[in-house]
Amino acid sequence: MNAVFKFGPFSLNPVSRKLMRDGRELPIGSRAFDMLVALVNKQGEILSRRELMACAWSGLSVEDSNIRVQMAHLRRKLGCGVNGDRYIASIAGRGYSFVMPVKTQQDVSSAHSHSISDEAVFDDPVIIQREIKIPIASRSDKFLGRASNLEELERAVQEAPVNHGGGTRWGW
Repeated sequence: MNAVFKFGPFSLNPVSRKLMRDGRELPIGSRAFDMLVALVNKQGEILSRRELMACAWSGLSVEDSNIRVQMAHLRRKLGCGVNGDRYIASIAGRGYSFVMPVKTQQDVSSAHSHSISDEAVFDDPVIIQREIKIPIASRSDKFLGRASNLEELERAVQEAPVNHGGGTRWGW
């Protein structure tokens, strides 16, 4: 059985990688989708930036700005703040938390194979709870695509004059 997460007007199916809003598919990038699945799967818990990076960029070292950009994209797609709806909270210095109540239920497509309507699946008082485990990759010390930047920075540091006090406009 596949789990479908339902929150507000949205249905999130991690297996088919679809986010639906009021029955219509909402296109979303793969990184934002992976972050959303991680957040919804751990609804009410705080996920650190490192945990989100491991979910969306498994095995890669990326900058925090990537998380901020994807989170802004995700919030825009979900309509966070519109009509007072709040889905994702930023927890200063700790990470992000999915704050909207979530129902976990049987995949609607498998319900159709048993002649059950969408309404019956989502209005059923028995909610099927199933946690989807998301692999958290170990931290990588590799910096991909930054070799030329690091070489340039190293050259600049080696060539920079050493100031042993006084005389700078910054007061160092």
